Amino acid sequence: MATAIVAGMLFYIKSFHKNWGITRIKSTIMTSGN
Repeated sequence: MATAIVAGMLFYIKSFHKNWGITRIKSTIMTSGN
């Protein structure tokens, strides 16, 4: 179940920041998640 949540979060972030690469999205998720 966690994989689906993370994938959804990735695509949600990507929808707002279309020019961000996977590395930047991963960094954003890792630094802002608790």
